[in-house]
Amino acid sequence: MRWITAILLVVVLHGCKKLEVDIGSLNTNPFDNDHTGAQFIRVDSVKCFPLGQGALHQQRLYIGLDPQLTAENDFELRLIELTVPDTTVYSNIADGATSVVLLNQQVTLGTEYCYLIDLKVGGGYLRNHRLNHCAVAEL
Repeated sequence: MRWITAILLVVVLHGCKKLEVDIGSLNTNPFDNDHTGAQFIRVDSVKCFPLGQGALHQQRLYIGLDPQLTAENDFELRLIELTVPDTTVYSNIADGATSVVLLNQQVTLGTEYCYLIDLKVGGGYLRNHRLNHCAVAEL
């Protein structure tokens, strides 16, 4: 009887042992706001194109997307142009696309335009995948 009691006591005490968790290392999920790894989005290039005759030009931002993000198909890319207030562009992303073009419709050559580019995934914006990017409008 004592053996059974001793075995049960050992099993109970061993089952209550808690493992130490390193909270600082729990940042491997790229959708978590504390993730410190690679970005889902990057600006590959910025180019300007004339819009017909005159001084109207369009600035195009070519954005590369991580394939892990595009596999989800539940995201939206937002571009906020900071130079001109209240200018926001939402992207139309095809399923599985790994790149997208965001357009700033009317720019003046020689002027620097700054953008905040971020991702909305599952109803919320990812703070750790935001980009601030500035580019001078030039041909």
